[in-house]
Parts: sequence; C-alpha cells; structure tokens
Amino acid sequence: MSSQSNFTSRYGTATIDNERLYRFLSDMRNFSSVAQKSRIDRWQAEEGSCSFEIPVAGEVRVSLAEARPYNLVSYKGEAFRDTPFVIDIEMENLSPGETGFRIVLNAALNPMLRVAVKGPINEFLGKLVSEIERFDRWDEITEDT
Repeated sequence: MSSQSNFTSRYGTATIDNERLYRFLSDMRNFSSVAQKSRIDRWQAEEGSCSFEIPVAGEVRVSLAEARPYNLVSYKGEAFRDTPFVIDIEMENLSPGETGFRIVLNAALNPMLRVAVKGPINEFLGKLVSEIERFDRWDEITEDT
C-alpha cells in the first residue's frame, strides 16, 4: 500500500530576481545544463516537458503542471515504473536580484520504496538547489514564457 511521502529541500538563494527565476524554471529546456552535470542519461526536453533516465529511478517523465508567475512552478511526473510525483518550487523575492526558493517533492511511495529512495531523493534535491544557486548564465536562458 502506497502513502504520500514528502521531501523538502533546504532553503536556497538565487542571485536573480524572482521573475527571471520563474521564467527559467517554467521552461524545461533550461535544465539542460543541470542535466549535463548530473547522473542523467537520455535527456530530452521541450518547453513544457522532459524525459530522462537516472540509475535509481529508471525512466522519468516530467511535465509542467502549474505556473503561478513569480511564486510557484509545479511539475508532475512519473518514475519507478509509473509512480506519480509532484515537484513544487516555491519562490519569494528577497531583494532586487535575489530570490529565495525551496523545492518540495511529493510522491505516492510504498514503505519499502520510500526507505530505498529517501537518500537519493534528498541528495537530488540538494544538488538541484546548489546548481540553481551557482548558476551564472542567466543571460543564456530560454525565455519564451
């Protein structure tokens, strides 16, 4: 029996205003640079969706589910052979050119799977926060939204 599992990243700070961070996050093609630095294979992305493979989860499919300008970008996806999940990235403007953010992943996981993936999911969330914090090519991002 599966139950809802919640994983929350540490709070991060991006050196960009929340409008530009929102535009970055709401176009999945912008994650190509992050995907290249991670243990991700077969990366494919369009504006509103992406797919890839990672060792612990197999094929992962993700699509943009909701985008509330400058505050929230939400994705829905499937991993672990049709296990649905939702990733929310919550943002807040801290000052001009600085945005605070947090990443929350919710998934319906059975207890055994939760134990097996808790560490890798928390590691993934931490790496994603760090990559966004270190990102310095904001002028190169796709901004079709």
